[in-house]
Amino acid sequence: MQNIDKCTVLIEAWQMQCCGKPFKVGNSVKWFVSKWEQENPFNEDMGKIDFMYDHHSEDETRIFEIKGMVESIVAVYYDYRRESENSNLMLPVSESTIKINEADGWNNDFEGKELDSYFVRLKNVIQYPQK
Repeated sequence: MQNIDKCTVLIEAWQMQCCGKPFKVGNSVKWFVSKWEQENPFNEDMGKIDFMYDHHSEDETRIFEIKGMVESIVAVYYDYRRESENSNLMLPVSESTIKINEADGWNNDFEGKELDSYFVRLKNVIQYPQK
């Protein structure tokens, strides 16, 4: 077990919709996560991402649990456009962020953009050993 003062968890909306439970600022949460090992994929500077909410990894050696109190939630929204006129591939073209007090994976669209993910800041975090 390891204590961490604060950390940021990226939660993709689809994972929240599939397997997540609604949460709000001030809640104590316990989540399965994996370490974030990539660059920040977002245009906005959200700070360092420490973990990614992960209920679907096939590599159980990378998954562990954290427990902490939700300090803040930022929802990330994208506007998408087709890659080309005949393509079905949708690419994000603009981004908006908004600070919110609760998340359920189904937050309403914002400024015509679709919900992509959440940046959740946790405090008083306990990281449990990997399986």
